[in-house]
Amino acid sequence: MPAEVGRGPNLSFAPGPPVESLPEGDARSDEASKPLRPDFSNYTVGRLFKDRRNYEMNHEGYQKALTYIRGVTWASGWRANIFKRVYEKLSLEYHFSHEQTNLPQRLDRSALVNH
Repeated sequence: MPAEVGRGPNLSFAPGPPVESLPEGDARSDEASKPLRPDFSNYTVGRLFKDRRNYEMNHEGYQKALTYIRGVTWASGWRANIFKRVYEKLSLEYHFSHEQTNLPQRLDRSALVNH
């Protein structure tokens, strides 16, 4: 990395392409929802909203967040025909190996990234 990169208080990046939110009913939405497990959707996304109760699925902000996350998932290239078997294998391996590690029992993306 060049020495001049990272000097100063701010490091600016060019913005990425805009992400199209995928509302329910969009043909791509069902496929983009497949990797979003219920615990991730309800607990991880849900706790971003202080005024949302657990399992309050009709919360406006929560619904908007899920449409955006589905859009990012789709824009990132998630396609079930490519990744479904890999994702299921990771989920199963994680589930059966959690007792042998210090990882939490639930499958959480941060656990996979940080360990």
